[in-house]
Amino acid sequence: MLHHQLDLRDGLDGCGRAALLGLEQAPRRGGTWSPLHRALEVALRFKNEATWWPWAACEPLYRLAQPWVTRYPLVKGLGNFGSIDGGAPGGPMVVEGHVSDLARAAFEDVIPRPSRDGLRHYPHDTPLAARLPFLLLNGSAPGAPGPFLLPPHNLREVAEALILLTRDVDTPVDDLLDVLLGPDFPTGGEVDAEASDLDGLYRRGRGTVRLRATVDLVEGPPAALVVTSLPYLVARTPVVRELAARVEDGEFPGVEGVRDESAPPDVPVRIVIDLAPGAADASPGTTLDRLHALTPLAATYACTLRPWRSIGHLLRDFLATRPDAIAAARDAIKLRDRFGDERRTRIARRARDLRAGASS
Repeated sequence: MLHHQLDLRDGLDGCGRAALLGLEQAPRRGGTWSPLHRALEVALRFKNEATWWPWAACEPLYRLAQPWVTRYPLVKGLGNFGSIDGGAPGGPMVVEGHVSDLARAAFEDVIPRPSRDGLRHYPHDTPLAARLPFLLLNGSAPGAPGPFLLPPHNLREVAEALILLTRDVDTPVDDLLDVLLGPDFPTGGEVDAEASDLDGLYRRGRGTVRLRATVDLVEGPPAALVVTSLPYLVARTPVVRELAARVEDGEFPGVEGVRDESAPPDVPVRIVIDLAPGAADASPGTTLDRLHALTPLAATYACTLRPWRSIGHLLRDFLATRPDAIAAARDAIKLRDRFGDERRTRIARRARDLRAGASS
């Protein structure tokens, strides 16, 4: 089962939970120990209970701090925490990490029970009490067991769906989908609703999501296609190399060249695809279709909500873990107003304006 290691109550597995709590609870041994190094000590404590190596606690902690992987990071990282191109993060001795403001506000027991021994006797398999369903907000972590993915979603939309259910526990899925528009990936992109099975995902618990890069047409001369976001978990540098190699081999007759104008962190992705002037056999729309079909600028994800039958079933089960529905709605409103942000992933339900403009 996909989510047998991720708990609905906090969206974490035991190793990620240990690392997150280690930032707060692990005892200090002098002022030179960083919080991340103390999380490593927590993993050493748990090594006797589970077959974890110390690094196993740092890997999920790195993921929780990477904004291109986790939609709502629970760790605020300082230093080298890797890059969107797949760069390796620094070791636990040379980077710094702290529990994020969202995690402090959303988890009731980030500091569950103060004691002299910190987390020595805290069971790592005890989920934290979360005020929001982070399993739905951040989705399943990359590398989770099984071939499926639970996609991340927007905090503001999830909070609105929870508020609807607290008003009426029998709210139909149609009403929930009026506020929960679809997946919201941290790297942006554009969900092709016509090529995706969002209804199957939210109504029956399993479906596909077709995610395309966000591409804008810049009128010339010279005309160009500008890629401003990539599909989830797709690295930028390999995409640029593959595009350049295919253009050099003549696979895209309407493309003249490829330039990488990205400048992280302000401009994480900006790939300029120069269009050949006067190419009669390749319009911008046709070139874009070929790019989506032959390159990683489009990706299809097999997604699931299982073992929950629908999105309503998942949210109702989460509300059942909260002691009071009114308090749950109040917490959702507070967190929505404080941490809610705009949707990053577009939902394209009609033909692209670019293709329509190119054909006119």
